[in-house]
Amino acid sequence: MKNPHGWLIIVVTIFCSMSFSNLHSQEYPDYRARLVAIPNNVTVGDPIEITITIAHQESTIFTITEPILPSGFEVISKEDQVSIFDQASAEIVSSRRFNIAAYTLNAQGTGYVDLLWVDSQLVTGEIRIELPQVDISSTRSQNDLSLRPLSPLFERENFYSFNLQMLLVVIGILLLTVYGIRNIRKDNKHEDGILEHYDENVAKNQLDLVSGMSLDSVQKYREFYQSIDGIIRQYIAVRYRMQALSLTVKELVAHAELSQVDNWQLRLIKDLLNRCDEVIYGRILPDPILADRDLTIAYEIIELNRRRISEEIMTGI
Repeated sequence: MKNPHGWLIIVVTIFCSMSFSNLHSQEYPDYRARLVAIPNNVTVGDPIEITITIAHQESTIFTITEPILPSGFEVISKEDQVSIFDQASAEIVSSRRFNIAAYTLNAQGTGYVDLLWVDSQLVTGEIRIELPQVDISSTRSQNDLSLRPLSPLFERENFYSFNLQMLLVVIGILLLTVYGIRNIRKDNKHEDGILEHYDENVAKNQLDLVSGMSLDSVQKYREFYQSIDGIIRQYIAVRYRMQALSLTVKELVAHAELSQVDNWQLRLIKDLLNRCDEVIYGRILPDPILADRDLTIAYEIIELNRRRISEEIMTGI
């Protein structure tokens, strides 16, 4: 007996084959795309303006999506897409603008933007445009000797010992000295700015002591990060007159007294203190080279403040 559905199966197969063939024979619509990044050489944290412009036929609709960025980049602001009709070329010109920022010197790739399109026949597709390469430089100049260079805290093959008790005694004496001189400064705060950088100098000297610590045991790792956490929190407490020692990281960065700190410095403070909490309470032990980097970030937090205070003194703020 013949299969009553045989002809139906043949017709459906032919129809699907034709549809598949038509799908693969479709061509991209006519368009001209232009992507501009200004500037193409920035410092870490500075905004980069990305403008995407595409000219296309009136029968096709293009949508400019948000850029897909590599790790360490963020979109800090964006504008809606704007489309106008160019009478000279009888084309639609669509454009969209984004501001992005880089918070890393070791970006993996440049990112891209997808252009989604649909034509009058309801055929859809996407076109991918790679973002241009942007040169990103550090906030430190090449000859800046005020910050500690990125070098290992110790030679892996030659660990040396350090008297931790003596270090704690020295830090305690320094903290008592800071407290005493701060009380004296309260009565002489209108003098000629002789001690305007005293808080930064004390914090830097304390970090110099931490830089000599050995990390040859789990306990010393935690003591290393406990010292950095205490120094940065004590510095913030003294400089901004707030209870930084008793606040969580989230509460600290949201505090009104830190509103004068720029976003890049605030991000450094947040990331560093979060990493200290992970080591102290979360039992995470980073590589010694990463520990050295975290110590350098602590130096940079202090030095960025030193520059801002100097600028305010010079401008009479």
